[in-house]
Amino acid sequence: MPKVVADSVEATGLKWAAPASGTTFSGVAARISDGDQTISNNTATAIAMDAEYYDTDGYHDNSTNNTRFTVPSGKAGYFLLSTLVEWASNGTGQRRLEFWKNGSTKLSTQNVPAVSGAFGMAHSYVVNLSVGDYIELKVVQTSGGNLDIYTFSDGQQIAMSYLGA
Repeated sequence: MPKVVADSVEATGLKWAAPASGTTFSGVAARISDGDQTISNNTATAIAMDAEYYDTDGYHDNSTNNTRFTVPSGKAGYFLLSTLVEWASNGTGQRRLEFWKNGSTKLSTQNVPAVSGAFGMAHSYVVNLSVGDYIELKVVQTSGGNLDIYTFSDGQQIAMSYLGA
């Protein structure tokens, strides 16, 4: 379908033009495919993803360094990071989601008190990244013992979407 674009040659300054062809979206969405992941008490744990919904430019590898989402060549710029994690039932302590850059810089944190029953947490963050930078999602729980996060069969665990330079 045509769209209106600016054109200084036209009397009105506008004209109809064909939209640009090709895909401009770039990003990745991945999840844990089989089995839950156990999180030790009061320990920041990077989530290992072994399945992808999509990966347009090689951001993620399902087996090597599968906790990492790495900025590919030509994609330096701003990214939207988003996650959804479902915790097993345990009403004790806190639950925390953290986005980390290059394994050493905590970018953002969402912390909530636990509730009885299983519950989900969502978190998002926008960050400017360079080629080769990588992002990890780390989770922390303080239930007093080990606690699982659940496998999602139809919901994402983490996504990284390129917004532009």
